[in-house]
Amino acid sequence: MTAGDKVLIHAGSGGVGTLVIQIANHVGAHVATTCSPRNADLVRDLGADVVIDDHTQAFEEELSDYDIVFDMLGGDTLNRSFKVLKKGGTLVSIKGQDTDDLAARHGARFEWFFMEPNGALLADLAKLMEDGIVRVVIDRVSPMSETTGAYAALNDGHAVGKIAAASDPG
Repeated sequence: MTAGDKVLIHAGSGGVGTLVIQIANHVGAHVATTCSPRNADLVRDLGADVVIDDHTQAFEEELSDYDIVFDMLGGDTLNRSFKVLKKGGTLVSIKGQDTDDLAARHGARFEWFFMEPNGALLADLAKLMEDGIVRVVIDRVSPMSETTGAYAALNDGHAVGKIAAASDPG
């Protein structure tokens, strides 16, 4: 991702999306994101140039010729995302669906993002945070004894930013 790229970030108010918006904005990309209307101000504050209401707007009808799409949702959203990419564009997903046929049909690349430990990248991210360029959005902090409930809240798709776990009081 470089300055001037057009980047679409799905689920921009989620834990990964909030970070990717800020990093894309920092490098000078034009950032579009999808989220619910209640989180529109948050993602704009993080650096989104275009906010698509994922309840009332079809992003593939609003956007075109994007260089990169970051998908955190998978399923139908991932499949429809190829429609907004320009030829030679890249779709990056954390869901790992098989999309080889879709990518080939749209003249795009598909990358499955799987996080691996990387000290240099973590140091770069820490520096961005230290410099105030990237901030972590925390939805809530749950005690370890409530991890199951926190995980359920994360899976229901309504968390804004990250859900953190802390040691139980006492």
